[in-house]
Amino acid sequence: MSYKLFTKKKINQHLVEFKVNNLSNRYSEHIINIIEDSHTHKYSYGKSLIIGGAEGYFGAIIIASRAALSSGSRYIEVMSTQSHASSLAIHQPELISSYKLESIELEKYKNILIGPGLSQNAWSENKSESLFNYISKASKNINIILDAGMLHYLSLTNMRNDRWILTPHTGEAAKLLDISSKEIESNRQKAIIQIQEKYGGIIILKGHETLVRTDTTTYMCKHGNSSMGTAGMGDCLSGIILSLTSMAIKEDYINATLFAVGAHSFIGDVIREKLGGVGLLASNVIDETKIFMNKYRS
Repeated sequence: MSYKLFTKKKINQHLVEFKVNNLSNRYSEHIINIIEDSHTHKYSYGKSLIIGGAEGYFGAIIIASRAALSSGSRYIEVMSTQSHASSLAIHQPELISSYKLESIELEKYKNILIGPGLSQNAWSENKSESLFNYISKASKNINIILDAGMLHYLSLTNMRNDRWILTPHTGEAAKLLDISSKEIESNRQKAIIQIQEKYGGIIILKGHETLVRTDTTTYMCKHGNSSMGTAGMGDCLSGIILSLTSMAIKEDYINATLFAVGAHSFIGDVIREKLGGVGLLASNVIDETKIFMNKYRS
């Protein structure tokens, strides 16, 4: 099973643009191969875990979780505060929840997303210390995505990991490099290379023409629009990344990340064209994601 998503256009030695194809384009690349046959079940893509949601930021983990479910994840557990964990079933009954990090066997998960709704408070700081200790010892077979509040705590460390995915916006990128947001925006391609060299892994620098950097190549997404600059949109993207990287075969890990970025941005453009840009919400993108994923499946 595979998805047809985008064509790539090499601009120069270091930069490649990517763009979603029209469904009628028979030359679409088979960009991500999915683990699927008639015998797949809810554990076929492995278990996924989302950690986040400090007090006051419950919406972030709901958005990330719903985005992951709508884009194909079949089994998601969420670790949050006690009050949030007890409320999850009301908002999304398909989720399994916990509030005790020490009771979770992190090695049993294929994909872990850390950060949606983490803030600079005592609960988040305590969890970040434990999680970085885990990440330093984690198996290379586990995909780790760091987003939002976890990027703040990463900026305070010297950690490097060639397997994780980091998803900073301009302000978070500035923290990671200890420079100003203005310096990031003045040369985004240079900034994303510096972040990748410092921290390793795959870097997604969100914003106008979102950039994705591997250890050798920078990719530029040619979709997305300014109406997507609303609260929760980054959590939505992280959930889609969690889903797609868990579904992909190991060899398609980078392509799965590009797929997630391209799909998220393209869906935002589709919604703006259909409904207009005012009031474009992460929830709208989540609802449209399920439609998109089924259309592009082949």
